Amino acid sequence: MPKKFVIGISIIVLGIIYFMIAGVNKGTAYYVTVEQLSQKSESYVGERLRMGGLVLEGSIVTDIRKLDVNFKIHQNEHEISVFYNGITPDMFQDGAEVILEGSYTEEGVFVADVLMAKCPSKYESSEYQTEESSPDVKS
Repeated sequence: MPKKFVIGISIIVLGIIYFMIAGVNKGTAYYVTVEQLSQKSESYVGERLRMGGLVLEGSIVTDIRKLDVNFKIHQNEHEISVFYNGITPDMFQDGAEVILEGSYTEEGVFVADVLMAKCPSKYESSEYQTEESSPDVKS
């Protein structure tokens, strides 16, 4: 094989490996809880994080013209301020369970670039129906 061919193939293979590693590292987000982030906030500044919690009642402030949304999420007695710029999901409201991806700033704000609202299951019944309470079915 000619020397130029081997060098060319080597460069292409190294380039592919580099882009694979860079893509995996960029897509990695550590999952933290609201409690963990509020207790050790300085150690998470600048890190790519994924976090879940409940939207605090009455905390949603929106600027529709800029698509900016500021709100707080909480878990037990811990809460974190969140900033998101974009279109919010239909299920996003006070008390909704949300999953966020983004980074934590030195100012104590979680800047989310991904906002997902979990919808409540419509198929779970609140009571277990027994045979006696189910309607009679005639064949």
